Formats: sequence, structure tokens, C-alpha cells
Amino acid sequence: MPLAEEGTMQDISVYRQNKKELCADVSAQLQRLRAECGLSIESLSVRTGISVKNLTTIERGHLYELDHLCRLARFYHKKIRLTFY
Repeated sequence: MPLAEEGTMQDISVYRQNKKELCADVSAQLQRLRAECGLSIESLSVRTGISVKNLTTIERGHLYELDHLCRLARFYHKKIRLTFY
């Protein structure tokens, strides 16, 4: 069965919950990394080229730019691992 036909309300609800949990987990990890490095959000902005506004938004759990996550991963010398299940 094609993927487009599988979109039930339950599937959408599970997707939204998983997305919310993923965003919360990633934002918590990024906050921890910044704190471990002793960086202010302003200094991280200067070092990564990501605006303070966008960094604040990311650390609040609103992830919408994969490019920003890639830049942060490079800065912290970390890999991004996605798991599909």
C-alpha cells in the first residue's frame, strides 16, 4: 500500500508526538553542550553564524532548519544520527 494512503489520524498523532519528543531531546542536548563549553548564546552565534534569535528558538525546541543543526554539529564536533522506526 502506498505511503500516502496510510495517513490515518492516529498516524498523524503519533508523528506529532514523536516530533515533539525529538525536538525536546535535541534542544536539551544543544543546551547541555553549550553549557559544557561555557558559551553564551551570543558567543555561540558569533562562532556559528546562526543568529541569536534562531539559536534561542532552537534551544526552545523549535527545530526547522536542518542547516542550523548541521552547523551546530560541526561546531561541537558531533554527528547527527537519525533513526527511522
